Parts: sequence; structure tokens; C-alpha cells
Amino acid sequence: MNLSDDQKFEILKITYQERRKEIAFPRDRSFQVTSWMVGIFLALSAGTTAISKELSSYLIFPLFALCAITTIYLHINYKVYCERLNRVADIEEALQFFENGAFVKEKSLNPSDLRIPKVNRSGTWVYIFAIWVSLTILVIQIWSK
Repeated sequence: MNLSDDQKFEILKITYQERRKEIAFPRDRSFQVTSWMVGIFLALSAGTTAISKELSSYLIFPLFALCAITTIYLHINYKVYCERLNRVADIEEALQFFENGAFVKEKSLNPSDLRIPKVNRSGTWVYIFAIWVSLTILVIQIWSK
């Protein structure tokens, strides 16, 4: 199948718009999952005073497992986010966003240092830290009964 340059441009333009929308999804999902986990752990922490120590001690292992699974999920979500950023950068390169003079005289639309996206992992670590700290608060609450 041979496509004209106009058809290729239209496909790239549509794909670029869709990929840009997809970038926000993993970050939003990570924030939502973190918010739910912290909320659940803090609610359980407040509720442990109403349950016996024996019953609440049975919650510790499943909660640790849930926290570990969530940590793995956040790491996977981070990798998906990085892959999507790289795809957008590839499309931007195909659309000549980095070429001098392609859209603006003697300048490129995007700076050349954006060709390889630099992703900061600190957001993911903050989410993971928040989850584990809230679990730690819950465990201390249970053990201090």
C-alpha cells in the first residue's frame, strides 16, 4: 500500500494527537491508585481501634501484599508512561519538529534536547513512599494497641 505524503502527514497528525492524550493516563492512574491506597490505609488505621488486636493483626500480611502489588503496578505504569513519551518524540521527529527552518525560520519548533525525553522518576517514588508510610502508620497503630 503506497501512501502519498499528504496521507502520511494526516496519519501522523492524528496519531500525534492521540498519543499526546495517552501520555496523561498513566500519571493520572498512578495518582488515583495512590490516593485510594493511602485513603484505605488511613481509614483502616482509624478503624483499628474498633476491632480487636488479634483480628487487626491478621490484616497485616494481606495489606503488605497489597502494598507490594501496588508498588509493582506503579513501576509498570511508569514504564508505560516512558514508552508513550518516546512514541510521541518519534512522531515529533517524523513531523520535523526538531528540524531548523521546517516551521520557523532558522529555528526548530522543539529544542533538540527534547528528542530523547527526560523522565523524572521522583513522582513515582513519592507515590510509593506515601503508600508505604501510610501502611507503616497502620501497622504501628495495630501493634500499639
